[in-house]
Amino acid sequence: MPDTEVQTDNAAPKKADPPPLESAATRIGSRGRAVATMQRFGLLGFMALIFVLFAILQPNTFPTQDNLLLLISSQSVIVVLALAVSLTLRLGDLDLSFGAVATTSGIVFAVCDVQHHWPVSACILMALLFGLLVGVVNAFMVITIGLSSFVATLGSMTVVEGIGYQLAHSQVVVNVNEHFVSRMADGPGGIAVAVLIGWALFLVMWLVYERTPFGRYLLYIGGGRRSAELLGIRVSLIRYIAYAAGGLLYGLAGVVLVGTVASADPTVGGQYLLPPLAAVFLGTTAIQIGRFNALGTMIAIYTLAIVTSGIQLFGASAWVTYVFSGGALIVAVSLARFSRWHSGDDSNDISVTP
Repeated sequence: MPDTEVQTDNAAPKKADPPPLESAATRIGSRGRAVATMQRFGLLGFMALIFVLFAILQPNTFPTQDNLLLLISSQSVIVVLALAVSLTLRLGDLDLSFGAVATTSGIVFAVCDVQHHWPVSACILMALLFGLLVGVVNAFMVITIGLSSFVATLGSMTVVEGIGYQLAHSQVVVNVNEHFVSRMADGPGGIAVAVLIGWALFLVMWLVYERTPFGRYLLYIGGGRRSAELLGIRVSLIRYIAYAAGGLLYGLAGVVLVGTVASADPTVGGQYLLPPLAAVFLGTTAIQIGRFNALGTMIAIYTLAIVTSGIQLFGASAWVTYVFSGGALIVAVSLARFSRWHSGDDSNDISVTP
């Protein structure tokens, strides 16, 4: 009997091999990287979008060279103050005295120049020393005595404002050295020297934060002082240095302020409180999510400046600027907290120690 062939027509079809797990993980990882990139550079994209929008709506005024130079010049003091206050915020502390210290440091400069006729270099030195002194006193109250940073610097803010009123005799100090004012206003390409000072400070702060142990120590301390101590970091010394450096930079902001407006007014300290805070908190939603960083702060400063400039060119009243500044601070803190929560980064909370 001949051999019968085995029928295979009804055999179960061979199943295709399942996709490798690596490909699924790669797709998930790619989506995660895309989301992270959008988070990091979203604020920069928003700045570009709002700039283009205002340029289209106001083509004869907003994108002009004169308006753009005015825009960046108007932020020179804000740049210095925002970068300076980020030092203590990175520690987890909140220094509220920066606006008052900058204003009073400017008064110190103006009084030394106008009333005592000191050389400009000596006036600058006195303004810087005043800011440094306040920074050290703040550090002593917070670190050595143990007061909360909020309470201590709120008190020193009021004291420093009173000193400013006394030095200026409650009046605006005018007739500041014309040569100094002109030098601060004139720079290459029409960009004021005051602006260049702020940009140079940004480069220094970026290098400190991203390329030095000191910048990393600030983050470690902000994440947890006890943990930083266990790592061998000299927490008290680092905090003293940060407060002192911040005070010194507040004094520099005062010099830039006087050189920009050619006078020293003891009543303007409050105008320089909210904008730097709004910018530095909004900056935590860019580049390094949940962390106070120099580049994110700069992007935030000019984003807020573009919006403010566009609003003003539409003829908005002066009160709108104050409302926008306060609202921007609330939104900035909220966005910063949301971005940190969404990214799952617990390495350095944006909240500060009261």
